[in-house]
Amino acid sequence: MHGNFLARAGIILLVALLLAAPARAGNLTIDLNYSYDTNNFFADNPQAEVLMNDAASFYENLLSTNLTAIDPAAASARDGGADTWTTDTFNPANPDVSADDIEVTNLTIAANTIEVFVGGGTFSNGGELGLGGFGGSSVSGFSQTWIDAVTARNQPGAEGSAGSQTTFAPWGGSISFSTTGNWFFGTLAPGETVPTGEFDFYSVALHELGHVLGIGTSNVWNNDLVTISGNTYFDGSHAVAANGGLDPEVSPDGGHWAEGTMSDVYGTTTLGNATMTPALPDGTRNLVTNLDVAGLQDMGWAIVPESAVWPWAAAVVIGLHTWRRRQTSTVAS
Repeated sequence: MHGNFLARAGIILLVALLLAAPARAGNLTIDLNYSYDTNNFFADNPQAEVLMNDAASFYENLLSTNLTAIDPAAASARDGGADTWTTDTFNPANPDVSADDIEVTNLTIAANTIEVFVGGGTFSNGGELGLGGFGGSSVSGFSQTWIDAVTARNQPGAEGSAGSQTTFAPWGGSISFSTTGNWFFGTLAPGETVPTGEFDFYSVALHELGHVLGIGTSNVWNNDLVTISGNTYFDGSHAVAANGGLDPEVSPDGGHWAEGTMSDVYGTTTLGNATMTPALPDGTRNLVTNLDVAGLQDMGWAIVPESAVWPWAAAVVIGLHTWRRRQTSTVAS
């Protein structure tokens, strides 16, 4: 996951935090849970929470879904017995220690909502900026409907064996940000770029949420990986179309687009580095591109038409296994 990015001109986009914004386009809710931020990363950096919420809002307005609620009490009443489940996701305050994983029993999650535990932590590899992934679970109960609600949000394409899954439908997951990173928490006016030597928090927030949503982490992603002449490519139909009819190359870790992958920034005709590449150079802001959006479509997420999403986005940003992916920092020369 390490390596150098090519130095490129930064994409200029105004981040305008408006008091009023147009109505939401999508129906996904990303519930950001800061209760495990015991290192006080967000309390000490309040602008980070603003940008984290903005990143979540971008995806909320992009994605339309039909996720069933996870409601243990309602399910138990319906099934006539105790339907229970427990989360299993890494603790953002201590992401490399599995003994500290978050295990919450009978968490209730509303329909069309995912729960994401967010905080700051330290990583065994000092070059990492962030870590994100979807959560696992253990579940027991009196009906298959209840079990499928936890493991697949009752989405048919998310059920069944790993190799047969065509839709990703998580309950949520975790994201951790480096407490030692030299972060840029600012907004950019036209003509401005991220200062040299600083790493753009908003870019990493978009990236790690992409992993929670299945890019680089889910069975659906893995099912579309192909190897050609020793290199790995992604064969999802939407990504291929967004990449000019060619399978986009994947990074050696199998969890990102290859370094240097570029596509038009979503809603524009401006070419930029894809969000879901493995490393972020200092002084750079990476925004969600058409290829990133196509990857989400290949995960099974429904995309709100671009004409509905972009006016809103411009107002803000001119027993399962747990999977996680990291973004590393690269100081560009």
